[in-house]
Amino acid sequence: MSAAQLAARIGMSRQGVSDLEAREREGTVTLAALRKAANGMECDLVYGIVPRTSLTRTLEDQARLTAIRELDRVAHTMRLEAQATEGDALQALVRERSKELLETERQIWGTPRRRGPKQPPRR
Repeated sequence: MSAAQLAARIGMSRQGVSDLEAREREGTVTLAALRKAANGMECDLVYGIVPRTSLTRTLEDQARLTAIRELDRVAHTMRLEAQATEGDALQALVRERSKELLETERQIWGTPRRRGPKQPPRR
């Protein structure tokens, strides 16, 4: 279907259809505008959020981030007292705490997931 034909079917100008297509490319189109275009093409608009990984992996990753955040506070205090836990021992603590968080269904969504370098905890 040409843009002119779609425009006629949805009561819009050819330029309006062009603008709609541009907004779609830019990511600024509204769902209402897409629904109107879909109806004009005898289609349904399907809108969804698709996970990037499995739910299990998402929960495990978030539990690990929460465990790291919690243990980071303790590790800082221990470093100040020259009792630091490093390397394999620290990784074992992270694994153990992550498992506890998942088993007890404790709140693990308190901190947004960060991409890139780890940020220091807020005080």
